[in-house]
Amino acid sequence: MDLTKVFGDIDLNDRLFYEVNGTSPKVEKKTYGTNTVEQYSFIKSATINETFILGFDLKQSLVEHTGVVTVRLNADSAKVKQAKEERQPLEETVWFQVYDNGVPPKWCDHAVQLVLRAISPNGTAPKWTQSLTKITFNEDSNVTMDFDTVTSDIDPDDATARTYTVGATGPNITVQKIDRNHFKFWAKPDWNGLVKNVVLNSTDTFGLYKTHTVDIMVTNVQDRPVKDTTTPVEGTAVHLNEGTSLGLGIKVQDVDVDVLKGLDYNWSLDGTWLRTVVGPNFTYQPSYDEAGTHAIKVLVSDRNYPNLNVSANWTILVDNVNRPPTGIKIVSPGPGAIIKQGTVVQLMAAKAADPDKEDLVKYAWKVDGQAVANTQTFNLQGLKKGPHTITLEVSDGKVTVPQSVNITVKATTTAQSINMVYMALGLVALIVVVAVIALALRPKTAPDEKEDAEEKPSKGKPVKETPKAKKSKVPEEDIEDEEEDEA
Repeated sequence: MDLTKVFGDIDLNDRLFYEVNGTSPKVEKKTYGTNTVEQYSFIKSATINETFILGFDLKQSLVEHTGVVTVRLNADSAKVKQAKEERQPLEETVWFQVYDNGVPPKWCDHAVQLVLRAISPNGTAPKWTQSLTKITFNEDSNVTMDFDTVTSDIDPDDATARTYTVGATGPNITVQKIDRNHFKFWAKPDWNGLVKNVVLNSTDTFGLYKTHTVDIMVTNVQDRPVKDTTTPVEGTAVHLNEGTSLGLGIKVQDVDVDVLKGLDYNWSLDGTWLRTVVGPNFTYQPSYDEAGTHAIKVLVSDRNYPNLNVSANWTILVDNVNRPPTGIKIVSPGPGAIIKQGTVVQLMAAKAADPDKEDLVKYAWKVDGQAVANTQTFNLQGLKKGPHTITLEVSDGKVTVPQSVNITVKATTTAQSINMVYMALGLVALIVVVAVIALALRPKTAPDEKEDAEEKPSKGKPVKETPKAKKSKVPEEDIEDEEEDEA
């Protein structure tokens, strides 16, 4: 190296002296440039004034104005041996200083820094950036690596011609080579974890290569639940009658949590959350007042990450169902009633109601299948002797509900008529007797005493008894009929 091209002095008569890695005070350090030893020359160098713990030995010439310094590689240096084995360039930094022959000598206020690099004429293997220790990306994601940015090669022809390979990554990591220097890494779905000691290799145009070991880290990402199936199938209109029930359900998958213990199931009906309903299933049972269109929704969310959720929606068409009248009852006549022929039979129904509150309730009476009235009550006459079926039909105009009772009509017999005559005569006789007794007990006055005396019978004469009424003989058969009728 000719240092005269590096240092100069405006005093033309001054002689310059050079010091390699000098120990004199330096005002400023300045990088001048890079010199390259074009080939390896493994020889022992001569002893110099300064000892360098480097791969280079420097032979310093202090001939005035020559400034020539000879640089040789120290074959015994561990660094030189390592560089040779690894086929890597050897670089060292050396400082140069200069002073003149003045008294006292004046030093240059700049120290020059030179980087000495030794390369092989047969090429140098690529070099990996040592800071590359781990390739990291998120679960269910991927990363593309440009290996040109994490390697280098001193050989100019190898700068854009290096090739790369990636060693085994295990069953969970997939590597895709996109082009010469770009590689895409991704993990199988929902997997996260660490793969250690993956070997990367870089090869140059000389066939020289360098390997580098890294770890691949797939970071856990909390996944949202995934909807599997719904019952009924989501998106289809479902018809349901009032008063009946429908089971709804959702089945989800979650790779991070237990689907029953780690998820919240929230159900809503027409926008109102049903706080009492939990779990993946819900039974909807509309009342008879809920005919129309209704919306049911279930929101399934991660208990620890509520924003990670999935939902299902159903449209339920509740169809109106007509309910029959209620409170139907025949008050009169009662079931099994025995009625005498000629008697008026009162037909009476309890007041019925329409539970739908939509229609008026109508009544209809039938005797032995023949219509006789259409009112709630009715007086029925002229039933013949024998069994009869009284039927009440109550209708709301859509549904008719019948109810029936059986009665028996018996005819009036001759014995019954005679008995009634006897009863009437006995009643008349009783009235006469009461009247006579009343006259006999009335108080007497003076003018009447004579009359009373005349009416009194003489002593010793018997009182004449009033003749008794003769009993009417009734046939025994009529008596038996009478007893049956009375029963």
